[in-house]
Amino acid sequence: MSDNKLPPQTSPTDTSNWDDKVFTTPVAKSVDDLKKQNKKREIMLNGPERKRARRAPSPDIQPIKK
Repeated sequence: MSDNKLPPQTSPTDTSNWDDKVFTTPVAKSVDDLKKQNKKREIMLNGPERKRARRAPSPDIQPIKK
């Protein structure tokens, strides 16, 4: 945990004096990672056809050999 302390609050739900501090708790970090993953996924899905990431073929479906 970091040594940075938040300023005192007037009520438990008051966030007006928090500024835009970056929280480095494990939960905040994982939430930030999830947001980044979702953004990357949206960019890939909404991108042009030739730029989209190709899905790996399903191992259940084998190509038919003649």
